[in-house]
Amino acid sequence: MMNEIACVVGIDVAKRKFDIALFINNKIRTKVFDNTPTGYKAFTDWLRERDAIPEQTHLCMEATGPYSETLATNLVAEGWRVSVVNPARIKGFAQGELARNKTDRADATLLARFCAAMHPGFWTPSPLRGVNYAAGSIACKHSRKCISRKVTAWKRIWQVDKHA
Repeated sequence: MMNEIACVVGIDVAKRKFDIALFINNKIRTKVFDNTPTGYKAFTDWLRERDAIPEQTHLCMEATGPYSETLATNLVAEGWRVSVVNPARIKGFAQGELARNKTDRADATLLARFCAAMHPGFWTPSPLRGVNYAAGSIACKHSRKCISRKVTAWKRIWQVDKHA
């Protein structure tokens, strides 16, 4: 059964924070949250306080690797409908909209407009991607060799996803 989308949320994800723009009841609301598990909970609590229902809310963010993937995975696990979009699509949409402001808040608003106009498909976490990234993060965090291995692993994973 497909529920109607009642609101859209654009999310601009960075390493330490994420900016959001919520379009609901013909109003735009923006806010910033920490990119941490506590921030994820504060975000979903904030959405629910504004009458956003997971099954009727479409959240949209650019693919920014582990920053967006961790947030997206947590949101999907809670039942929210999430799209993780190629940044090139967003750039093309911005050019078509003649968007000039390049702030995190403006990017979140642009992502919400993109979501409302383009209705991108919903994202499903890949078990392969999550396991590999989590294992790599635990095994080694900062050494150059480990970072190089992580980059190589990410490239392989993206190749698998492209051909799937």
